Amino acid sequence: MSSPRNSRPIEGRIHCGDRCMGPIKLPLGPSEEFLDEFNRLYGGIQLRIEEAAATPTTAPATGDN
Repeated sequence: MSSPRNSRPIEGRIHCGDRCMGPIKLPLGPSEEFLDEFNRLYGGIQLRIEEAAATPTTAPATGDN
């Protein structure tokens, strides 16, 4: 059995054909077995895990007022 990818919540998206729903929050990083079983059970629907950016980027303050 493989270990979870990480221990913090991650985001995933559900794909069905050319449509995509999400992001959905998963409580823990799922194992490869979890992804394989989900995709096997739900046929044409695919769950894909997407890595979120570590920190959001913001524009620097310019001070122009």
